[in-house]
Order: sequence, then structure tokens, then C-alpha cells
Amino acid sequence: ADSWHPRWWNGHLLLASGLALVARRFDARRLALEGGEVTLATGLAAGVSVGAPTQPFSVSRSGVVVFPSAPPSRQQIVWVDRDATMVPVDTGWAFDAGGPSAGFTLSPDGSRIAYRERTGGTEGNNNIWVKPVDGGPPRQVTFHEAEDRLPRWSADGSRLLFLSDRDDDGNQVWSVPVDGSERPRRIVTHSAGINEVLEDPSGTGALIVRVGGSADFPNRDLLVARPGADPEFEALAASEAGERAASWSPDGRWLAYQSDHEGRPEIYVVPFPLL
Repeated sequence: ADSWHPRWWNGHLLLASGLALVARRFDARRLALEGGEVTLATGLAAGVSVGAPTQPFSVSRSGVVVFPSAPPSRQQIVWVDRDATMVPVDTGWAFDAGGPSAGFTLSPDGSRIAYRERTGGTEGNNNIWVKPVDGGPPRQVTFHEAEDRLPRWSADGSRLLFLSDRDDDGNQVWSVPVDGSERPRRIVTHSAGINEVLEDPSGTGALIVRVGGSADFPNRDLLVARPGADPEFEALAASEAGERAASWSPDGRWLAYQSDHEGRPEIYVVPFPLL
């Protein structure tokens, strides 16, 4: 595996290598590595690589090493009350989220959870599932070899919106009835690819989508999408800054989102429809 984040300690170089923390003896006079690689720990958080803002580990002068651990391969969803007490939704239920950013969400009436699950192990793929919160069995909603992710409920709870790259042109917005009565259909397409989607909870059918964040489209912009309308897209927050993490108020009259327009991540609120 590639190694990065070198740190010097007591004649050794400590390195992140894949998900492992390794050490190599280093001769500073000859500027040469000596001996073999020794694994000190495994289970470093996944997704940390060259240029990432989070460092994979830190070592003190006394030789104590701290690092964020990788999430377990199977995860649980829990209820958290105001006293920070955590209770599993279903004590006998765990799933492989396919990574730390699973993107699960409660239905509008609070009776079901939509989530992403990886099947087939590390060589498998992600699909969308629904689980009743009363302890009933989970049910698979999408069945495709592509990567389906980030499920979001429609305002009436009858459909799920999700992102998928199943047409090989980047992530786009798809819709599927929760009861499985129809095949998924593509409802919004953007040339920059789509990374977030939310539907107006008041039932207008308007969507908020986040586009960009790639080499071809570096800006991360939030747009209002109205499938089938002309024009289909309207700028909500489109600037040189990076906008993301949109959230609708329950009545659909306000939108909150994060932007680094002033140089650091801050929360902005705007009315909807846009004035």
C-alpha cells in the first residue's frame, strides 16, 4: 500500500500505510531506511490520504501515538436523547454501510429508516434498503450493480430519491416507489454530477441539489431543481465558495446551508421560494 504522513521518532520513521501504522528504522547520517517494516497498529480511519485535511495519526515526544480508528464493518443506528443516552433502533440489527458516510434518513412519519447497505463484501456494491423502526425486518429497495447511495424521502413518504452512477455519467438523481411497484427512474441530470438531494417537505416537488466538486467543475453549488420545468435549475447558492449540507425547515419556507464564503464554514439561512 502507499505510505504517507511520515513522522520522525527516536531514529524511526512512522508512516500511515493503507489502514496500518508502520515504523521503519532510519539512518539520518546516510539518509537511508534500515531493516524491514514493523506494523504498530491496524484499523486507521479509511479515506485519509495525501492532501486530506485530517491527519491519520499523531506521535508525542514520549512515543505515545493517537489515531482515529476505522468504523466497524457492520454498524448500528441508534436513538439519542437529550441526555446523550444511546439506544439501538433494533438491538439485533446491524448492517454494512459500505463506508463511514452512509446517508440514512427517517421517513416523514418517523416509522421507517432508509439507508445504504453494501452486500457482497468488499467486492460488492451499495443498494438502498428500508427498515421499520418497530423492529420489523429490513427490505431491499434497489437492485443494481452500480453504487446507489444517499436515500432521501419524498414529502409524502411514498418514494425514495437517491443518487446513482448506474448510467456511467456521474451521480444523478433517481426515484423509486418505496413499495417496489415500479422500477427506479432518473428524474434529474446535471453535467457536473450531483452530490446531494433533498425534496421540499411542503410538497411543491422542488428539489435542492448540490453539484460540482470535481476537477472539471471545482465549485460546489446548491441549485433548486424542478424536474420537467423550464428552466429546470435555479441558483440557490452558486459562488466561488463551496456550498453544501442544505436542510429544509419542516414547513418548507426556509433553507439552511453551509458555506465557506467568508473563509471558514458558516451557516446561512434563506427564505423559500427565493426572493
